[in-house]
Amino acid sequence: MTKEKLESYVGLVKEINALQLQIKTLYRPIKSPTSSESHSSTPGDPTAKAADRILDLKFKVDQEIDALANQAKEIEDWLITVDNHDVTAIIRYHYISGMTWAEVDYAMYSGGDGSHSRRKFNKFMKDLS
Repeated sequence: MTKEKLESYVGLVKEINALQLQIKTLYRPIKSPTSSESHSSTPGDPTAKAADRILDLKFKVDQEIDALANQAKEIEDWLITVDNHDVTAIIRYHYISGMTWAEVDYAMYSGGDGSHSRRKFNKFMKDLS
């Protein structure tokens, strides 16, 4: 596991949430044309064509969500294997919950400027290499 992969976790989750919201917006009702408005001269059922486009886009977005979720799961699976509970908590606080290093120090040690947690994490990562 790399620091860069850990740093990407929060972004992965945010992107998954954004894609899920995008899927929800696909199903918002749109205004149908009234008899006084112009109609399409394209043959076929415009509603069916729109539904097909929505389903195609939903399929693509679902695939992207799956890929992002797999990346996030890879990080979670690795984290379960970490034997050092302090480091696991530090990683969860900082990289998964998005806390600053100072907030992590406060959560872990009831105070600090973040240097203690950061040093502990950096030493752990260096020992992994």
